[in-house]
Amino acid sequence: QIYHSKSGNPTQSARMVLVNVNVGLLGHVDSGKTSLARQLSTEISTASLDKDPQSQARGITLDLGFTAFRVGETQVTLVDCPGHASLIRTVLGGARIMDAMVLVIDATKGFQTQTAECLVIGELVTDCAVVALNKSDLLRNPGDLDKLQRRIRKTLQSTRFSGCPIVPTSARSMETAYGIDALRETILGLVDGAVQDRLSSSEAGTDDNKTSSTFLFLVDHCFALKGKGTIATGTVLRGRVQVGDTIERPGELSSGIATFYKVKSIQSFHKPVYSAVIGDRIGMNIPQLDPNGMERGLLTSCGATKTSRRVVIYAQSIRFYQDSIRSRTRFHINVGHRTTMGTIQFFLDYLDCPGSLDKSSLSIREVESLSEFSVNACHADDQTEVDSSWSKIEHRYLTGHNKDGKSHCVQTLALLLLDEPIPMYVGELVVLARLDMDHAGRSCRLALSGVICEIDPMNLKFFRWKEKIGRVERILEEEDSKVAIVRSLFKKESDFIRFLGHTVIVTRRGEKRDDSNIQDEKVEHDQEEPCEKSGQGNYSGKDNAVMVASGVIDSTFGKSGKVKVRLTDPNGMTFRELGTNAAVHLRYRKFAAPSSLSGELSRT
Repeated sequence: QIYHSKSGNPTQSARMVLVNVNVGLLGHVDSGKTSLARQLSTEISTASLDKDPQSQARGITLDLGFTAFRVGETQVTLVDCPGHASLIRTVLGGARIMDAMVLVIDATKGFQTQTAECLVIGELVTDCAVVALNKSDLLRNPGDLDKLQRRIRKTLQSTRFSGCPIVPTSARSMETAYGIDALRETILGLVDGAVQDRLSSSEAGTDDNKTSSTFLFLVDHCFALKGKGTIATGTVLRGRVQVGDTIERPGELSSGIATFYKVKSIQSFHKPVYSAVIGDRIGMNIPQLDPNGMERGLLTSCGATKTSRRVVIYAQSIRFYQDSIRSRTRFHINVGHRTTMGTIQFFLDYLDCPGSLDKSSLSIREVESLSEFSVNACHADDQTEVDSSWSKIEHRYLTGHNKDGKSHCVQTLALLLLDEPIPMYVGELVVLARLDMDHAGRSCRLALSGVICEIDPMNLKFFRWKEKIGRVERILEEEDSKVAIVRSLFKKESDFIRFLGHTVIVTRRGEKRDDSNIQDEKVEHDQEEPCEKSGQGNYSGKDNAVMVASGVIDSTFGKSGKVKVRLTDPNGMTFRELGTNAAVHLRYRKFAAPSSLSGELSRT
C-alpha cells in the first residue's frame, strides 16, 4: 500500500494501490542477466545495472542490482544477482525476497555449473520460474534452438519447475533485442498469484491489521546521502512501516545492545511514499544510523528478532548434494545476508508429534541424538506390514507415539552452533553449504536447508538408544516356567538395580509372533555401558531373530551380574516353550552430550 499526493509529497489522505512483487534474475556468469534487466526495466534504482566502478572495471555483476517495470497496479522489481561462483553468499541473501525466478541460460552454452546451482537456490524460495534463453540470435542453425529447449525441459523434469515456460530472448542492444515483451508478459503471468494474494490481504480489515505487527526489513545497501543522512534500501519481509515509526537495529551478542531509530522519510524508486508493506522495495531515510557500521542486515520493529549462536531448524536435505550429512560436521551457514561457520547436530524431538505436551512447559526436553541426517519416515500402525518382527521392534522406537497410542512421523531437527552470533527470527530460511568445495566440479555445494523453529534453546538433553543382549541360562520350573535366570545382560560391576522392573524383549530364531501388544518403554540411563559380548553371548537380535514374547527384569540373582526375567506375554508364552536358545534384549536411553558439542550444550 503506497500513498501519494498529486504534488509528490507523501500524505495519508490520497492513496494509490500499487502491489510490488520481486523476481530474481539468476544464472551463470556472463549469461546476460544485467542486459535483460536493462531491456525489461523502466525504473532504475541507485543500486542497479553494474553502476559500481569495480563491476564496470571487471565487466561482471558483483552485487545485487534492483530495477523495475510497472503494468497497471503491479510493479515488478527485478533482482539482478551475480553469477560468479565466489559470490554465492550474495545470491543466497538476495533469494530471500524472491516471489519468482527468471533462470537465464546462455543459448550458446546451455546449462553450466552455476546455472544448476542457481536452479537449486530457486527451488528453496519459490515455485514459479521461467527460463530465458538469452543470446538466442547467436545460434547459427535454426534447429539448434529446438534441441536446446528439449534438453532444458528434460533437465527440469526432476525439479519443481517441470513444465515451466521457456522464452528465447536477445538483449545485446536496443536495435537487436527480441523476446523482451514476451518475457515481460510471462513474468506477469507467473506473479499473478502473488499479486492477488497481496491485494486480498490489503482489502481485508483496516490499516492496522492488514499485515503482521512484526516489521522485518532486509537491508541490502546502506549509504550516506549529503544533506539527508543515512539511506537504507531493501525489501519489507514482514509487517508494515510508515514515516515516523521507531525501528530497531538488532544488537550483536557481544554487546547485547540494540539501537533504535526514527524513520524520517520513505521512497520507492525515487518517489516519496508514506508507508510500505510486505514485498515492497523501498529506501528509508534514517539520519542517526551509521552507514559504516551496517552494510547489510535487518531493521525491525522492537523485539522482533533474537541474537544467538544456537538455533534449531526443521532440516531438509538438498537432493543434489552427494556426500552424507553427519552430525558434528562443520558447514558454511547462511542466514539472511550473513554467512558464518558452524557445527550441526541432528536429533529427533518426540514432542513434535501431534497430541504431545507443550515444549515450553518443560524444564528439560529429552531428544534423541542422530549420527547423521536421515529422511523422516514412519507409518500408521494399522497400515504397516512387517516381514520381520525385529523390524517391528525397530519401528516402534523410530516413530513417535502420542497420547492416543498411534504413531506419527517425527521431523528430523538440527541444532546449529554458530561461530558468530547472528540476529534471526522464527520462520527464517537457513541454508548450509560447503563453499570450500571446488565450484568447477560436478558436485553441488549446497547441502541442507531449513526453517528456524527455535532460537537459543535452553532445555535440550540428548540421548542415544543403547541395547544389551543376554542369554537364558536356566529356567525356574517352580515358577511355572515363567521365570528364567539370564546371564551376560550386565557386567558384574554394573549398577543394574535401576533396571529392575523394566521391559525386555525375548527373541529366538525361526518363529514369528505378533508383538502388537508389547508396550514401548524408554529407560533413562546415563552411566551404564553395554557389556562386551563374546561366545554364546554374541547373539545379534538382527540376525534372523524374531520377537516371541515380552517380559520384565524381576530381580537380581547372585553377585555375578545375572538377573531373573519374568515373562508377561499376554498369550501365555513360557520359557519352556522358548528354550535356552532365546535371547533377552534390553533397550534403554543413555544421556550424554555429543563430544564435540559438550561445551556448548552444557550451557543449555
